[in-house]
Amino acid sequence: MSLEYQISPPMGGILPNVKPIFSADKKHLFVLFAHELRVYLFSTQRVVARCRLDTKNATDMFLEEKRNRVWVASRTGSLVCINWKSQSIAASVTVPAVLERVYGIKANEEANKITMLGLTSTKFWKKTTDTPKTKTKKNQTKKGDGAQNADLPTLDADGQVILHTGAKNDYHYNVADWGDDYIMSNHVFVADITVDDNKEVSHSFTKLTSTVNEATHSALSLKGEYLALYQLKASSVKLLQFSKPWLELDVHEPLEIETEGNVKKLANGSSIAVSDSGLVAMGFNSGTIEMFYDIFGSPDAELDETPTTKKKRKSKGTRYVRRALRWHGDAVLTLAFSLDDNYLLSGGKERVLVFWQLDSNNTQFLPRLPGPITTITVDPTGELYALNLEGKELIVLSALDLLTRLQVCGSNIGYANTLGYPIKEAKKAARVKGKKMYQPSNFSCMAKIHPTKPNHLYVFTGVRAQIQIYDIAENQEVAKFQVAPAVQLGKVRGELKNKDAEVTFLEFSDDGQWMVTVDEQTNPKLDFLMSSDDVVCTLRFWKWSNKVTSKPGSAEMQGSWQLTTKVVNPHNARVLSLLAHTHNGEPTFNTLCKNGALRVWKHSVSSSHTGSKVSWHVRNMISASPADLPSGSMAYSEDGSVLTVGVGEQLTVYRASNLSFVTELPNFIGSRIRDIYVMRQNLICFSMQRLAVFDLVQSRVMWSVEIWLPLNGHRYVAFDAPRNRFAFAVNVFDTNHTCSARIMFMSPKSPGPLFVQTLEVAASSLEFLPNGDLVVVDTNSNIHVLKETTSEESEESSATKEITQFTLPEYRETRTVHIGDNRDEILIDSHQAALSIESFDNVFDGADSMESMFEKLAIVVAGNE
Repeated sequence: MSLEYQISPPMGGILPNVKPIFSADKKHLFVLFAHELRVYLFSTQRVVARCRLDTKNATDMFLEEKRNRVWVASRTGSLVCINWKSQSIAASVTVPAVLERVYGIKANEEANKITMLGLTSTKFWKKTTDTPKTKTKKNQTKKGDGAQNADLPTLDADGQVILHTGAKNDYHYNVADWGDDYIMSNHVFVADITVDDNKEVSHSFTKLTSTVNEATHSALSLKGEYLALYQLKASSVKLLQFSKPWLELDVHEPLEIETEGNVKKLANGSSIAVSDSGLVAMGFNSGTIEMFYDIFGSPDAELDETPTTKKKRKSKGTRYVRRALRWHGDAVLTLAFSLDDNYLLSGGKERVLVFWQLDSNNTQFLPRLPGPITTITVDPTGELYALNLEGKELIVLSALDLLTRLQVCGSNIGYANTLGYPIKEAKKAARVKGKKMYQPSNFSCMAKIHPTKPNHLYVFTGVRAQIQIYDIAENQEVAKFQVAPAVQLGKVRGELKNKDAEVTFLEFSDDGQWMVTVDEQTNPKLDFLMSSDDVVCTLRFWKWSNKVTSKPGSAEMQGSWQLTTKVVNPHNARVLSLLAHTHNGEPTFNTLCKNGALRVWKHSVSSSHTGSKVSWHVRNMISASPADLPSGSMAYSEDGSVLTVGVGEQLTVYRASNLSFVTELPNFIGSRIRDIYVMRQNLICFSMQRLAVFDLVQSRVMWSVEIWLPLNGHRYVAFDAPRNRFAFAVNVFDTNHTCSARIMFMSPKSPGPLFVQTLEVAASSLEFLPNGDLVVVDTNSNIHVLKETTSEESEESSATKEITQFTLPEYRETRTVHIGDNRDEILIDSHQAALSIESFDNVFDGADSMESMFEKLAIVVAGNE
């Protein structure tokens, strides 16, 4: 029987930048998550329906309330119809177009006649096999034979123009659909789609207008009468008025443009909105909001204009009126009008929702939101607002009192670093010569499984010093709680330099009643003070309280964490490792700092007239050394009698009872320690460049392989002691500068992997569940569960192609592990473990005769009993 794992569908993830939908009766809210559609009931604030689908390329979502259907449109031209009552996909069609936006979808009862209003994408370009134009030193075009044909398109066998999207499959541009002016960047179009009884899809495209440059921002009015398009390169806004509002249009009914208007010289726009009266609001990166009245220049507006507005029109040479609104200090990311056009709502990076009363010029603010506001959605009655906070959280507010009515989010995970741009990764790859793959930076995240509630995954959110509890069984958030005081952001851009505390370690006691966290707060860099680089490290002890708490939009949590003890700078140095242990039935926690100092913490209960109080204090300690090292780890033996401490490249063994020195292990790792663990009699040691297994009884290296683990490498490692196996992740960039992960399951017995699982994205954290399943968190905030299965094969893993052992008289052993088709693919190399004088330390211990001494000597040399 060989070990195999089956990966489950991903969970969690951030919210796509797709606006939610309110039902007309305000009973339901439809929210698109990373891997599914969820329907929330406002009265209970719970999920009442969900349907799993791929939302990776989703752009827009629409509701057919009478038919209980939701349409989801994607960039690939896919239109998926979901019956949310039955929680199933009712229909799915694909049109031959790359969609930038979809403004509306209408369909009949059978969903075999569909009308779509959309905007084609600009993410494609022409490809020609002819010689392109070349430029001289004076940037003048040099004419040649290839220059005459450089603008000619490439045609396929059917005469369609091939436009390359950058994806795996090229998009074939149908000249019959769009006409000969395919060079246009964007097309506003109406698609009439028909599905016959044989499921054959036919379509007809009606191009309404085109833009010469890319339309980076666009917006449709609530009733669908006006459409505004902003072109960044042209620095202009095009406003379209349709002959009939979209909401009043029937399926397959023709739609035409009645009026067009343009506004020019608008550079660096960041958002746009249009009202049902044709009023256009444009947000800019500078924080200014420009209002444009009467872009079409109707004669009625000129009769009512004031001398001031008339003077503005003459000076600008236009017929519209501009008005500036100023408060934001950074880019305005989203805009929305109220139903009566009296209010304009705006949001941006300041985490402040601004209400502009357009008639009286009054403003109202809702500050200190959990994140930057990226989208604002107004419900059909105008009584509720939905705010998307950078895809990490969705908040529904009441328009009357601005109180939260619902709050939902996916897995909100903070990372040590984020993936770089492909160009930067290409430069990094150029510095690594002779390798097909190279190692990325530290993309780890802090994630822990609760010991008695294995469905609860604790992750650090990365903002406001918060920890999120995520239920991987229900695929939803349970609760959030704040570990340390957070910086309250306002309008000033300089406040972004004041970073919140970062939770670096989290451990639970075996009974799950105690939790210990370590957070680090970096001093703000103010006035170039010498203390700006100082880090304040805080150790916090939390006790579980069985008090029922509930949060809007989250599962009910039977209890909460209460802070009992807070220790500021417990070592006066940065903490490198935190370890939980049970001593004589009582929980203890060990902390190890970068100068080698170790402290064992134990709690005590004191009574007073106000009641009993629990506090934590130091029970035992090891003094610091002059060393200053960036990484370290600790591990107890299975019986708890021995404690192994690794700092830098040094491994030391202590008695757990009194922390007395036992021995110092030989340096068999050759680089800085990332993580260590004792599994039965074997010490598993992960260093920056090597994985080694050391037999503590025989005092020898069992095997060693070359790997690479960045800083915080302990987050890439997980141990399953009951099954005598462990797993670790290796992130690599390929030649296309895309990062992927290899999850390798290992046994201390052999360097050959038991099983290898490949992820298309980089891994950030690994955690074993009590049943042996492995939880993997990737850099896209997705959560994967690898469930154990078995197959009828030999004991050796099928991934291990060759294990070669040389003769022992050479006093060395060499094992080469090949995984996959290429040895460099997993970055595991051979390693020679030579016998040293330390290998014979235990030969003379307890030897009562020459026979027993030679027996021990034979065991060391032979390498097995």
